[in-house]
Amino acid sequence: MRSNEDRLARPAKDRSFPVSLGDAVRLIKDCRFCAPRDRARLDIVLQNPRLENDLGWCVVGFYPADALVICSVPIEYSRARAKAVLLAALQEFTAVSPNVPPPFDSRIETSYWAYSGPLDRLSIVKRVRKAKHRTFRGGGRLLSNTSSLGSKSTEETVVRVLEAGKPVVLSNAQSPRRG
Repeated sequence: MRSNEDRLARPAKDRSFPVSLGDAVRLIKDCRFCAPRDRARLDIVLQNPRLENDLGWCVVGFYPADALVICSVPIEYSRARAKAVLLAALQEFTAVSPNVPPPFDSRIETSYWAYSGPLDRLSIVKRVRKAKHRTFRGGGRLLSNTSSLGSKSTEETVVRVLEAGKPVVLSNAQSPRRG
């Protein structure tokens, strides 16, 4: 079994993380996320997002059976409020996470991202990225097969409002993207 590949960052100026690394490890165990086949638990990534989205500030990202990305939040938001939003997002991720690891397929990558907007509006975005790979016939070199011809991604947004710790569904929207 390999060791985890946690990537830790310090919070940027005027930003803070809602939970510490130890709390994040406990949250992963409490949520019972499925671990990757070759590691004991999900990888933890602490990062500083660069820009705010039109949905609000990014709280957390989740790659099923791979990694949990915890984003720093502006210092104007209290740490308790940011932690409450993080816990609500993790509850949503627990509901969508299957109990078995996904099959290894480098062409399809699914991730879930949680954004917090004004008035405690929690938006969960599901991103599916599909890459096209070259196929070779005859004497094609196997090494060149790893390059991508392009990718297509789709996003599905579910907007929720926090009410006493329980999210309530407000609306669904889909938007295809090409990249």
